[in-house]
Amino acid sequence: MKMATHHEIGKEKLNVITNLRLKLVALSISSLLIIFSAHAESEFLNLNDLINEALSQNPKLKEMSAETKAAANIPSRVGSLPDPMLQLTAQNFRTDDFKYDSSPMSAVGIGLIQEIPFPGKLSRKNQVASDHAKTLSEKERLMKALVIFQVTQAYWNLHFAERSLSITEENIKVVDVLADVAINRLKVAKVAQQDVFQAQVADSKLRSKLAKRKEMFENAKRNLNNIIGKDSESKIDKTISPPLREVNFVKSDIFEEMNKFSPYIKVTNLKVAKNISALSEAKYDRFPNLKLGINYNVRGMVPGDKTNGADMVSVFVGISLPLWMGSKQNARVSESINNLAAAKAQEIDVILEISSRVNILLEKIASLNTQIKLYKKEVLPRADKALDASISDYKSAKVGFVSVVQNWQAELDLQISYEELLKERAIVFSEIELVTGLSLRRLKL
Repeated sequence: MKMATHHEIGKEKLNVITNLRLKLVALSISSLLIIFSAHAESEFLNLNDLINEALSQNPKLKEMSAETKAAANIPSRVGSLPDPMLQLTAQNFRTDDFKYDSSPMSAVGIGLIQEIPFPGKLSRKNQVASDHAKTLSEKERLMKALVIFQVTQAYWNLHFAERSLSITEENIKVVDVLADVAINRLKVAKVAQQDVFQAQVADSKLRSKLAKRKEMFENAKRNLNNIIGKDSESKIDKTISPPLREVNFVKSDIFEEMNKFSPYIKVTNLKVAKNISALSEAKYDRFPNLKLGINYNVRGMVPGDKTNGADMVSVFVGISLPLWMGSKQNARVSESINNLAAAKAQEIDVILEISSRVNILLEKIASLNTQIKLYKKEVLPRADKALDASISDYKSAKVGFVSVVQNWQAELDLQISYEELLKERAIVFSEIELVTGLSLRRLKL
């Protein structure tokens, strides 16, 4: 009678395994259906909300934004005339009679001096500063695109860590039941003692993985908080699963988008434009500047002065002489020529690098699409069948306990591998948006 009871317990425990397997499937399906539920979205972490928060809170982005605003004020400053100089003079005073009416030549004067750069110099300085401001502005947009990618990458890494942890926790419950089944069957001498040890080893391995996945989950949360600009220990809600639909691109369209809108390429384009302006400005710097002045002199009445102490006005014109052109202005022109050559070389290098990266990412997307489809249609269903068969065979004592454990561990690994593939595809998609500028256009930045 006692043996029959243990036998029934064993059957009951195996039924629990089947129920837990159904629960795992339901857990996987429900997590993917979250994205279609408006009610659920309000309770979960929204990626676009995190991106907007990061764009307004990220410290490095704030720094770049301030630098861009500062640079926007430079063109009007460098494109303006130098400040005029007001001068006061006292000239030709006698040392023995220090009065302005002691000599016909004595006078007290007030004057104004204005330096006037050679025509075209100021407009070119203004253009260089404007191009510099445009370059910084585009660098700010590039940094925004990088922040969007970093947030997206951190989000999907957090989701994967969350799913891995959840799957592992559920599988530990199953292995606990398997160990219980083995113990009960051992009591009725239906299994070898090694089955119990195998179940316990499997349980220990899973708990070791659980500890690592908890650490991975906590680190992923901290990383996301840091990117957003929040305290690393701030609370974070659950994530939403990545899209299940296949991601496809038309290669020619992607490259057209890249050439037009890639922030990496646009930054280098603007650097070239800035260096062209700088070269033009450096060449104009060889032309002389003018200096104009006017002085009004007040004189005193001196006996015998035929002018009767009349006030006098003097005007002068000066011109700068570029005597050291070889070591100054020409050297600056040579510097600008080399800077322009460097900027053009960098432009070509960036275009080639981004083009190569886009090709790699497109191939990776295609590969991930194939792998995910294979997992959904073949790998996971076959693993399910293998596990179901091993459980059924174990119930009828056709296979050993190790078969169930091995198939269950394989099922766990495949579930996590599938989640990792979904995560990788979402991140690769985000990187394509980064290098082509699609993310900036999507968010109208």
